Amino acid sequence: MQKTKIICIISNLIFISLGCAWVWLGAPKDGQSPLGYFISSAYAQEGLGEEAEEAALRRKDKRSELGFWEEKRVIGENKSGLVEIRTPEKANFAVQALVKSENNDRMIIYQALAKKNGTSVEQVQNLYAKRLQSDAPEGTPIEEFNESTGAYEWHPK
Repeated sequence: MQKTKIICIISNLIFISLGCAWVWLGAPKDGQSPLGYFISSAYAQEGLGEEAEEAALRRKDKRSELGFWEEKRVIGENKSGLVEIRTPEKANFAVQALVKSENNDRMIIYQALAKKNGTSVEQVQNLYAKRLQSDAPEGTPIEEFNESTGAYEWHPK
């Protein structure tokens, strides 16, 4: 039992270092608080499958390049948990390919998480978007709901 706890702690530390998010899915049952699902960037050990594991590893490899373009405000984190080009005139072919690749990998992970948790992909995207926006570098364009206007708007973090 103690060995299992140690392995769990070590695994969680590894997942944290690879970019992860806490996501709350579902409503409280029988007066209990919602279950917190620790979502690493998806590993087969977490039951998300090989495709999600490969997507997570690709995302890890792209992290610094994405951060560079976010800091330059060329790309931003949208309300759906995807990367979006914000200044097309500065986004060359390589940036466009990076955004497409990142969004494809995120969708693979979102679909696996939705299937595993019995929820919609949209719900996973919305929850993940909040975390990605929170973790984005300072200056990154993020798309958030403005309650006073009733619309989603872009602004720098």
